[in-house]
Parts: sequence; C-alpha cells; structure tokens
Amino acid sequence: MTDVFISYARADQEKVEKLADALVARGVSVWWDKQIKSGSEYSADIETALNAAGAVIVCWSKASAGSRWVKDEAGAGAEAGKLLAVSFDGERPPLGFRQFHSVNLSDWRGDPLDPAFIEFMTAVEGHLAEGGGRPPGPVVSPSAAKRSLTSMTKVIFAGAVIVAVAVIAFLGARSGPSPARVTAGATSSGDGGGLQIDESPVLEKSIAVLPFVDMSVAGDQAYFSDGVTEEILNALSSFDDLRVAGRTSSFSFKGQNADLRSIGEKLRVRHILEGSVRKQGDSVRVTAQLVQASDGFRLWSESFDGSLDDIFEFQERIARSVADKLAVLLDAESGERLARRLTESRDAYDLFLRARAMVAPRFGPDTLSNAIGLLELAVELDPTFAEAWAELARANYFLPQYMPVPNADSYLERSDDATSRALALDPGLARAYLAKAGVHSYRGEFVETYDALTKAIELDPNDADIVGAVGYYWSYLGLSERALPFLEKAAELDPINISNQFTLGVANMNAGRLEEAERLLRACVEAGYVPAGIIRPQITALRGDAVAAEQQFAAGFDMINPGLRKKFGDENAEVARVVAAALYGDDPAAQSIVRKHLNELALDPSIASNPAILGVMLQAGEYELFMRTFESGRFGGSTFVLNIIWDARDRTVGLRGHPGFADFVERAGLAEAWRTHGAPEGCREPSVGAGFECI
Repeated sequence: MTDVFISYARADQEKVEKLADALVARGVSVWWDKQIKSGSEYSADIETALNAAGAVIVCWSKASAGSRWVKDEAGAGAEAGKLLAVSFDGERPPLGFRQFHSVNLSDWRGDPLDPAFIEFMTAVEGHLAEGGGRPPGPVVSPSAAKRSLTSMTKVIFAGAVIVAVAVIAFLGARSGPSPARVTAGATSSGDGGGLQIDESPVLEKSIAVLPFVDMSVAGDQAYFSDGVTEEILNALSSFDDLRVAGRTSSFSFKGQNADLRSIGEKLRVRHILEGSVRKQGDSVRVTAQLVQASDGFRLWSESFDGSLDDIFEFQERIARSVADKLAVLLDAESGERLARRLTESRDAYDLFLRARAMVAPRFGPDTLSNAIGLLELAVELDPTFAEAWAELARANYFLPQYMPVPNADSYLERSDDATSRALALDPGLARAYLAKAGVHSYRGEFVETYDALTKAIELDPNDADIVGAVGYYWSYLGLSERALPFLEKAAELDPINISNQFTLGVANMNAGRLEEAERLLRACVEAGYVPAGIIRPQITALRGDAVAAEQQFAAGFDMINPGLRKKFGDENAEVARVVAAALYGDDPAAQSIVRKHLNELALDPSIASNPAILGVMLQAGEYELFMRTFESGRFGGSTFVLNIIWDARDRTVGLRGHPGFADFVERAGLAEAWRTHGAPEGCREPSVGAGFECI
C-alpha cells in the first residue's frame, strides 16, 4: 500500500515535485500522477491509487480550488477519513472542505527543516500511524538533524524519558476558591484496583450530569448530545448553592452502564441527571430525567420535541426544571438565561460542538489541528460567536503542548487574538480568561497570569479547571499552603479527574505533608498515571527509605514506555536500574553514566527542554545544567518543572541554595511574582532588587 496519494492542479506541478521528494526523503511512499505509465487508463489508475493510499494529500491553490478533478479526489479522501491538506498560495479551500485544517506551505521552498513542513510531516506521520500504517518518524529539528545518538544506551535513555512529555507537559496548562479546607482526594484501595475516593459528606444539593445518550439512527451524533449535556452542566454550575460534579468526572461514565448508586458514591452527589438526544435532519428530541442516586427514584422527567432552532430553549427548560426540583435559589428578577443562546447560526453551532468534542481529549495527532480548522470556520460563519472564539483560543494554546511544533509563538499569538475577540464580544467568559492565563504562564509572565486567573475565578468560582488552575499557580510559585485549599476544592468538584489528585499530591509533598502525599500519589500510580510513577519516589526518599525510592523510580521509569522493554529487551531494564541508582542510591558509576548522557542530551534543546529530562537533571544534582537547559527555550511543561523544586529533599534544597538560583528565579519570572504575592518560606530578598536568597 502506498502511504500517500497527492492530488493537485497541473499549474502546481513544480511545487508538488518538491513536496513528493521531501516526503520520500522522510521514508513516506508517494503516488502522484507523474507515475502513470504510458498506455494506462488514466482515471482507472488514479482511482486505484487513491483507494490504496493510507492518506490523501490535497494541495489547495487558486488553480486546484477550481479543479473538478481535485475536488473529486478530495471528496473521496474526506469520505474515507484520510484527507490531509496543504495550501500552496494561501487560497482558501472550496466550500465543503474548509473544515479540514490546511498547513500553509505558501512560503515553503523545499527545505525539510522549514517549520511549516515539520508541522505538515507531524500530521502526515501521525495520521499514518493512527491508521495502522507505518509508524511515525521523529519530528526533525534543525539541531537534531545535524547529530545522531549512536549509543544504544543513549537511545533508550532519551526515548524512555521523552515519551513522558506528552503526559506531563499538559500540567503546565492546568486550567478557583474555597475558604475552608475540604477532605478530598484519591486513596489506595489496598488491592491495586485503581483510583478510589475518600468518604466525605455529600451535600443535599449536589448533582452529576451524565453524558446524554446519542439515539440518532446512524449513531453519529455523539458530539451533539455531548454538547447538549455540557451546556446543561454549565447552566447548573452557575448556582452558588448547588454542587455540580465536573465535566471530566461526569463524562468518565460515558458509554458505561454503571449503577447509579455507585456513580453517586464515586462523585459524592445526591442526584443524577441523565437523558438522551435523537437528532434526525432538522428535528431533535431531548429526553431528560432527574433521579436520586441512592435508590434511582425518579424526581422529574420530560421530553422535548422540536427543531434545531429550539435546542437552546430545551437546555434552558431542563436546567430550570432541575433547579426547581432541587430548590436551588433562582434570581427571578434578573431575567438572565441559565443556558445561553450561543449563536443564531445552526452551522456555526454544529461546527463548534464538533470542535469542542476534539479539544476536550486533546490527544491525537490531528485532534487539535482539526478542531482549530472547524472553529475558524465557525467564527467565519458567525463572527459574533463569543464561545467559539474562546474555544479557538484554548485550542491554539493547547496545540503546542500536545504536538511537537518548531515554534509555539504563532499559536500563542493566535490564542491571544481569539481571546481578545471573545472578550470584546462577551467580557463575562471565564474560560477566555483561563486561556489568557495559560498563554501568560507559558511565557513566564506570572503576574499577568495571576490577573487573568483572578478574573476567571471571579466570573466562575465553581469551574473545577479554573479552581485547579489557581491552586496550581500558587503551587509552582512555591506557595504550597496557599495552593492546597484550591487544589482540594478542585478535587472535590471533579473527583475522578486524576490530574487533580496528582497535583494535590505534589502540593502536599512540597508542604511536608508526606503521609497525605504518599496516599494520593500511590493511588495515581495504581491507576496507571505515568507522571506519578516518577514523582512518588521523591516522597519515599523524603520519608527516609532510599532503597524503596530507588525501586519505585526504576518501576516508574519503565512505566513511562513499556514498549521499550519489548524493543530493547533487558537493556531497558538495565537503564532504568542505572538511572534509579544514580538519583536515589549512592552509586558513583551510575551517577557518572547519567551525568554523561544528560550533558549530551542538553546539547539539543528540542530534546532537553522537557519536564521529564529536566526532572532527572534536578534529581541528579546537575544544577547548572538544569538551570541552563530550562532557560534554553520556552516549553509547555515549564511550570510543571517549577512545581517540583519546592520539596525538602537534599538535592532539591541544593538547587535552591545554588549561587545561580537568584538569577534563575529572576529570569524565570518567579521573582517578579514573589514581589507581588510574597516569597515562599525559606526565600527572602534582603533589599528590593537585590535578588532572592533561598535555603
């Protein structure tokens, strides 16, 4: 099977030839009509090649946008779910294909290290891997292209660590307050059975909104039914005296036939709202019922029939009916809707729901780029669609954290622009401020991050992501005691969101509450949460058991990518043992090996500047290398790295006491934030501008 089929207009042949050559150089097999043999039946050969290819690359241009052949080939690729697109001159694709993201190659001159081409190759190789074809190759950076790691140990070491990045880096994107401490969090079941939830008082006025079931005939409207669910959840979250389980926790039960009593216990809610959506053409039917979680007793149910124009009204009526049944206080005089009418454009709303369903999971090579394409089309159809602009801001912010891109700045700038558009249309969009905070955080602009988070939590103090983001902010500034109430509140609001449990565990570790930290991190490890496997040993070491810490780290290191054990056999286990011995044992030979590899990895910032490798540098006591590598370039997981420099372990304390640490916190943006909020315990500035001294 050929990897890719290239569809193009004859006027673009010269550029297509360069594209084909660059693909072949990366090991991708290519078919384009230059390969048709003399005497062949032209259309038959094309159809055969198109059907056999793993991906169809359409090269849009002014010439191809008007070509019937190209549009037919693009349609066949889209129908088969294998369409990828590039733009040769900035020309917009014809109607029907604008929802597919096009990589802009208008300035590309054949350079395989051009950032736009690297972005394109990431999409191609990711698509082929996802479709069961050839495995994805590495994304080439200019510096990486000039070197190769020849030692098998180097390959294993770098590969095993770097695979953790996709999982860990998102913590830098942690996206509210509770005046009192609450008991929440994960605890081990004792049998390794995964994440369990603490017993804590269940509020009478509490509810989980489970994903409404897609009852359409074709079963292809899950994104729409999920969208209906999410808007009802958002509407109910506006009540201060009603606790609504967070989206991540509620949606974790999607597709499961779980017992309602069990769901109520796990989410710590008294009531559950469930329902279904049947969408057929222009007609839609929404059925909802409110039940008691303890016994399944139905408190209310109703069905709503109408057209797509009525969907916002259905959401409003459901939210108000639930509020009435639970005796939640309504401000009758305000006249404000609970479920807002987001847009008057059906098509824009449909695109928005499709995109939001892609943004939620974030992972996947094409997920966020396709979401961006859909959202761009949505705001083109309705430029006043504030929620779509806010979601576009989030998608652009997330993409460089979940996909390897040569330069994140363009995505951050697009996120800034979309945020500004959203807030100009609706200054009350809390999630737009959350995206704004994320961009500032990525750039190390922590005072501005705080300002945006403050606005977000004022607007929506019950959003678990916002509450967690505020707690995470205080945590990576080293102000753990200030972080804990927020992180505990986030865990209460969204109890099955394992990242909440993990971040809460790290904050407890930094605050010296080791028993609680161990309980939380152990449960995360048992649930298979990769970052916990390489952080939990720090707690064990702090408790004085270096042998157990070494064993835990070796197991956690191997958990980063179990596939490497199969590929490299016993040597992978040996690397895990050596790294563990260097970080937690007293083995000079192991420390020498790890130090050597870390210094070699640091030569390439595209490899070195990721949370996992920086964490190893810190734990190895390579302080100057750690600080230098951290500052070599901005990256999505930088705040996660800052979050793990505040515990009381000797090697972590050693970093804070290093002579270069004062300059490091100044350049990283921490010092400016400390002057605004106050510094962590153990850090002080003798006089303004003199630099912080930490112990």
